[in-house]
Amino acid sequence: MNKLLISISIISAIVVFNSCDKPERTIMTSEEKAMLDSLYAKRVSGVRKKADSICKARYQSIFDSAKDSFYQSYVKEIEAILNGEG
Repeated sequence: MNKLLISISIISAIVVFNSCDKPERTIMTSEEKAMLDSLYAKRVSGVRKKADSICKARYQSIFDSAKDSFYQSYVKEIEAILNGEG
């Protein structure tokens, strides 16, 4: 019984002392901010180039699809007017 009590006491002490760490630093230094800015700028540049190339590659098909949709909508509207429904 005595050994069990000592073991529980030791484990409790270890848990208590390990839980009292200093709080983590959450404010960045100016050097860290500069590094983050440069990493962000590099990453955004690469993503922007990729997005632009995808947009250029798909532009004509998207434009044609939108144009066809507008055309079909206008044709239905005109037919409705001619049929006296509009």
